[in-house]
Amino acid sequence: MAEWEIESPETIQFEESPSDLLVHLVGGDLNVKASDGPATLEIRQIVGPMVRVRLEGGKLEVRQEHPSFWRTDTTRVSASVTLSVPPGCRVQIDTVSASVLAEGLNAELALKTVSGEATLESLRGPVTAATVSGAVASRGQSGKFRGETVSGGVTLDAFGGSSVRLQTVSGEVVADLKQADPDSSAEVETVSGAVYLRLAASPSQKVRVESISGHLTSAFPALRAESGPGSRTLKGLLGEGRGKVKVSTVSGSVSLLAEASD
Repeated sequence: MAEWEIESPETIQFEESPSDLLVHLVGGDLNVKASDGPATLEIRQIVGPMVRVRLEGGKLEVRQEHPSFWRTDTTRVSASVTLSVPPGCRVQIDTVSASVLAEGLNAELALKTVSGEATLESLRGPVTAATVSGAVASRGQSGKFRGETVSGGVTLDAFGGSSVRLQTVSGEVVADLKQADPDSSAEVETVSGAVYLRLAASPSQKVRVESISGHLTSAFPALRAESGPGSRTLKGLLGEGRGKVKVSTVSGSVSLLAEASD
């Protein structure tokens, strides 16, 4: 086992490549990127308590604790951290307000934050993201995605994974669904958050959209609109209907858009 207690900017190159990474930060910023080279840790700035690092049995842990007497002011506890890890390293991130950038990882990523914003680039493994008010933006992901927020928005750009499941109270959902997997599924649940889904130019999906009072619009004439007391729906088959799109809202509006044809 190797341990470090870091109180000022420092760079560490690890002799052992981690298979698992756990990061716990309060504020600041975190960048986790895939690299075929040696695993490294760079700490550019520390405010407040030291950052503790431990590497044991392939598990790398980076942690900055939050003293109880500072809990009302997260600006007094922060760190700027960059980690380079193998593409197949499993990653777990837990922050309060720290922003997160994760790039090029192939394995599972689990993210929890209160108000920190997260940007996810070209991830190929499954992703689980849970926030209160922090926004999550993912681009070019090819794995499964599951997101839960209260008011934080979720944006999926060029999503080519096999499944996506999003739950939010008031956060806006914007998703560009490439349907790289013909049998892919997308499920979205909101209370008042607006939902914008862009489907492939020639989709093959079974679609069902339900809302109590939200406005529903669709760029697909094949979908039937129905309205009754306390219920509005859009449903039907697009193409062969191999995949699935299901959206449910209370008052949030839903727009189904079509990708432009080449």
